[in-house]
Amino acid sequence: MKALNLYGIQDVRYEEIATPEVEKENDVLIKVHTAGICGSDISRFGKIGSYNPGLTWGHEFSGTVVSTGSGVTSVRKGNRVTACNCFPCFHCDYCKQGAYARCTDLKVLGGHKSGAFAEYILMPEENVLKLPEKMDFSTASFIEPSSVVVHGMRQVDIKAGCRVAVVGCGTIGLLAVQWAKICGAGEVFAFDTDEGKLAIAAKTGGR
Repeated sequence: MKALNLYGIQDVRYEEIATPEVEKENDVLIKVHTAGICGSDISRFGKIGSYNPGLTWGHEFSGTVVSTGSGVTSVRKGNRVTACNCFPCFHCDYCKQGAYARCTDLKVLGGHKSGAFAEYILMPEENVLKLPEKMDFSTASFIEPSSVVVHGMRQVDIKAGCRVAVVGCGTIGLLAVQWAKICGAGEVFAFDTDEGKLAIAAKTGGR
């Protein structure tokens, strides 16, 4: 299959690599339909950070289940899905507290495990999420960044009628404008130096 692999700073190669195969009973093989470019992908391209050289990158995606391991019960061939891109160890003190994002041995898709800038991706069943029937693949690729925003909204406890300020209207900021309205904010003020982004923010509920 074709895949986009990162070898070093600004060293990206579009290559032919082996298509992953189902080996474990909880494996889910997914044909990728849509993969988004995250800000962290751009950062990793320019500064690298934590990653395995030559690994396929990308982690915001959606696709269709092609095959599954013998133990998989939550999804089946033909299901439209997306997936969580983090792999906590489940053994450290933070994981035992349910604080998986603080895992001392956290692995991420596209950094430590082969990612979604490829024709196919292999994921464990516990990370795979079945999509609602009416959700298209492009919208589904925003589930992962949306979860980042929702986590932030839960930290500030927005109440009905609150005024909310969103500083910066990149992808996360524009999603924050929408989620603030969903959470009950009366007014959402969006701030950015890019008039185009501010126009989008206005269309999605910002001022």
